Amino acid sequence: MERVSTLLDYSLAPEPWFWKEFPFRELPSSPHTEIDVILLKSLLIEHTASLPSRIIPWAWKTISSLKEGANANQLSPLPGFLNKNSSSLVDDGEVATDTFAHWVEKGVVAGPFIAPPLELFRSNTMFAVHQKDKTRIIMNLATPEGSSYNENIRPFAARMSSAKLFSFSLLESGKNAIMSKHDWVDAYKNIPVRTKDLRLQGFSWLGRFFVETSLPFGSGNSAEEFDNLGELVLGIACSIS
Repeated sequence: MERVSTLLDYSLAPEPWFWKEFPFRELPSSPHTEIDVILLKSLLIEHTASLPSRIIPWAWKTISSLKEGANANQLSPLPGFLNKNSSSLVDDGEVATDTFAHWVEKGVVAGPFIAPPLELFRSNTMFAVHQKDKTRIIMNLATPEGSSYNENIRPFAARMSSAKLFSFSLLESGKNAIMSKHDWVDAYKNIPVRTKDLRLQGFSWLGRFFVETSLPFGSGNSAEEFDNLGELVLGIACSIS
């Protein structure tokens, strides 16, 4: 991606010329993923007998999420609102602008739009977090208090490991066992959300409006949805090997 123009002040909306060189993407008419869902489904059917029975329901839920979009699992309809971004985003305005342009080019964000593109649009607060080697831009879905996305999620049973369980795995593997970690770049972005839930994943920047079209990093649903996909891929890989 070619770098977008640098602004002197990221607290103000730029002149119209700025947006002429900024990438643009329309709202999707249906969920889209780079994952070959047809192939994944055929592998699931082929290896179902070899997979642990406990993951079968999650596996089919994953196929459904990839085809139809992940469900926001909201308990009740949420109102629209326009929230301000964190001051940290303005402080890192150059990084934020480049990040949003990159997301649009990759197809995981739609926009920029001059006006909110959906009814009851929720423009969520965006903020920047500094990590060791990068700045991560995150959507805050825990605000406003009392009517936030994360507060309104149906309860689900999270399946998390622990240091104790991991230590048991190490002991069982034995001396000279090989340990590896696979990091899936932009992992959550491989799972789209339902088109009816897109209004919940909006944000604004520099006076324009955007929509995340895949699982956002700040959602309480995202870890479980991606864990289901990871379990499925792992189970198939183990079956094949």
